[in-house]
Amino acid sequence: MTRRKKCSFSLCSVWILVVFFSLAGVGLVKADEKSTKRSAADIEAGKKIFQAKGCNACHTIGQGTLSGPDLKGVLERRSKSWLLSWLKDPDAAFAKKDPIAMEMLGKFFTKMPNLALSDDEIGKVLSYIDETSKESLKKEKKK
Repeated sequence: MTRRKKCSFSLCSVWILVVFFSLAGVGLVKADEKSTKRSAADIEAGKKIFQAKGCNACHTIGQGTLSGPDLKGVLERRSKSWLLSWLKDPDAAFAKKDPIAMEMLGKFFTKMPNLALSDDEIGKVLSYIDETSKESLKKEKKK
């Protein structure tokens, strides 16, 4: 019969470490893997940023394409890490000939401008887009 070695860490020890790292501000999950769930205030702030930066001049969320793609469901079509990179610095995507960026340029003939968004602003805008996409899908299902 084989004997198993006992682990020197108890469940209590693990919880103490989790609490310690949480309080220390050390994320146990990468930022791009975190949930996009935000508060109603963040979603509203995302809507204001979307409008103030002029995103609605080129994009809709569930109302069809304009000079840029309809953003409904974009968080399902693209990875969050790609979206973060794209919104942070679209010029870099074009410079390295990112296949998705080049495909959109070929389809819409318009380059996404660099809007100088902070990481926080990007998170709020993506939360707004995600929430509005979900609302649009709910309306479609009711029809």
